[in-house]
Amino acid sequence: MKYKYYIITIIILFIAFAISSYIAIKTIKEKESLSECGSLRVQNILLKEGFFHSYDFSRYPLDLNMQVTDASFNNAPLSSYINGPTLFLFIDATGCNKCIMENIYRIKKFKKTCKIPIIVGVQTEDYSLFRSLVLQNNIDKYSFMLPTKWYEGFKLNPIFYFVADKYLNTNCFFAPPDAFPSLTDDYFQKVIELYSI
Repeated sequence: MKYKYYIITIIILFIAFAISSYIAIKTIKEKESLSECGSLRVQNILLKEGFFHSYDFSRYPLDLNMQVTDASFNNAPLSSYINGPTLFLFIDATGCNKCIMENIYRIKKFKKTCKIPIIVGVQTEDYSLFRSLVLQNNIDKYSFMLPTKWYEGFKLNPIFYFVADKYLNTNCFFAPPDAFPSLTDDYFQKVIELYSI
């Protein structure tokens, strides 16, 4: 009887080892095949596995040549404000108000210490809501109203960050987790490291 018990235990341990080895090898191969920003996404997924939802916004086309409106009601293509690596925070104004305010607080705090330009985009149809939000939070100098239903990525998360370069290439997408907002600071640190800023 004990002999069968030992054999069953050994078989179970062997299966568990094989599964964990497969997962580890698959993770290593994924990391090796991705760029540094891609690795950031993989690290976020691994860190948050089972706790957070990490999304790959890069599969949705992002037209940075679209017309946006600033707090003074001026219109211009968003691309005209991008001269080098720029960190973006895109917000859907219909999202969770507490989450919106948390991310505005974090981006303002980050802006005080970083050298990378920052742009905040707020998707809403209501210009007065946009203007009120950016003026009350003193982010009107670097905020723009985005056309509604312009970007499909808002279906994944109403708040997300990304980096765009002067050639309008986008990368380093990050959907901040509601449960652990301090991970956004880790994301900011990684952006600083990646762009040597």
